[in-house]
Amino acid sequence: MRRRTVLGSALAAALAGAASAGRPAAAQEATPAADPLAGVTIEALAGGMPAGSPGYGLSLLRATFAPGASIPPHTQPGALVVAVESGTFGFTVTHGQGQLTRAAGTGGTPVAAEPLAPGAEVLLGAGDAVYHDADTGHTGRNAGDGPLVLLIAALFDPTQPAFIFTDGTPTP
Repeated sequence: MRRRTVLGSALAAALAGAASAGRPAAAQEATPAADPLAGVTIEALAGGMPAGSPGYGLSLLRATFAPGASIPPHTQPGALVVAVESGTFGFTVTHGQGQLTRAAGTGGTPVAAEPLAPGAEVLLGAGDAVYHDADTGHTGRNAGDGPLVLLIAALFDPTQPAFIFTDGTPTP
């Protein structure tokens, strides 16, 4: 397994670069802006440009959040499915809507997806997943004591920033 800052597909590069890129400080800046993705590592696992979705890149990513790490309110330029591999994920929709799917019940019986409306944080454990479309505002955080590992399937416009922060945080 290789961790890279610059990755093969433009989308994976944007996501991974956003998670690890430093910002040059402007001469007039007294204090550099805080990194909105501090404590989060994003690793590209696979990706490509699907013929059935012209102009969009499909990537499979692994995001690891250190204890206490969080990402401030943001949107993305495409749809995501985020599944918890391990740890506890705190997820809050700030505007728009999403879907929550809990881990399969006993015997592998699928559980129906539940709508997520803005407001309350939901806690997800291993096997749980959320889906949201482009422009759904949300936050995410490691709500547990150990590392949080997420698997992310992203269908994005690779010409757009991977994270569009909605609270005034500069986009990395």
